[in-house]
Amino acid sequence: MLVSLCMIAYNEADVLNSLFRDFSLQDYPHSLIEVVLVDSMSTDSTKELMDKFKETDFGFYNVEVVQCAKKNQASSWNAALMTAHGDVIIRVDAHARIPKNIVSRNVFN
Repeated sequence: MLVSLCMIAYNEADVLNSLFRDFSLQDYPHSLIEVVLVDSMSTDSTKELMDKFKETDFGFYNVEVVQCAKKNQASSWNAALMTAHGDVIIRVDAHARIPKNIVSRNVFN
């Protein structure tokens, strides 16, 4: 089952590396995880960190980086949902830390 991990961000460069590390440690097969990252026109290095994560090969099904011209959560989440292809969509906040089994537990449930 394909799972889309979706995250939106605006000026979250200070916290993204920890979350990206959590993504990379997921115990669900990475070939069945799509990561959708939406940048809401950040003025810091958020978009660059997203692009760098996309270029790192963790074996994910896909990593998509999208820019949303509107700086509001509703528009950014809509962009994430329109990009996601998963059978299951998991919404993750940029400030979150997630356990390594969040995807597998969500699929199980």
